[in-house]
Amino acid sequence: MSGAPAEELTRSWLGYHLQTLGTGDWQNDPVSIGSWLLWALALTGVAIAIRNRRTIPAVVWLVIGLALQIIVLQMHPHYPAIRHLLPAWLAVFPLVGCAASRLRWFAAIVLVVIFFDARTLRDYYNHGRPEWNRVAQFVADRVKPGERVLVANNWTDLNFGWYWHREPRMVDVQKITTHIDGPAWFVISSCGIAPELARMPLAREFHYTNHCEVRYIPAGASVDMPQCP
Repeated sequence: MSGAPAEELTRSWLGYHLQTLGTGDWQNDPVSIGSWLLWALALTGVAIAIRNRRTIPAVVWLVIGLALQIIVLQMHPHYPAIRHLLPAWLAVFPLVGCAASRLRWFAAIVLVVIFFDARTLRDYYNHGRPEWNRVAQFVADRVKPGERVLVANNWTDLNFGWYWHREPRMVDVQKITTHIDGPAWFVISSCGIAPELARMPLAREFHYTNHCEVRYIPAGASVDMPQCP
């Protein structure tokens, strides 16, 4: 169990998923024309596919699959992430293909969907992407002999550690313990920061790298940390 509460299946939840699983991005924007058109094609495909024994599995895959995934996430909540619904969502594409056989304006509709997809892709890269190589280089340029480098959790270790092993390392990365004595560099992301650690000097923030922070624990200082998932 993650300890996260179950998501509230509200109108805003539905709008966010229609947009993000359509042609929208991670932001909670109003459902775009491209998303509405994609889902309209998918529903048209459902209406067509359900009449043919060979295409019924695609309908079951999408409709029943989404329902089951939502139910499971209500029974065993996880941290909210659109990827939890992706296995069933993949059935949208064969169903859109079913719609292609019946709609005269299918090509024009698909061009509009592609236009909105291209806009989303542009925004995805424009707002900044994770740059863990910069985090690793920042720490490597500052760590001194006798200082430790610690990471908050497995997620941070996988991302930061991959690039850290490409640097001329002076020390190995260590996993977090409940008690940290300085001097040490602490790399944290995707995890709540304990108040004691928040009082330590902030060396650098990386806003788009999973809200990563690098904090320095001076010699003589110590921090008691809760365990991060």
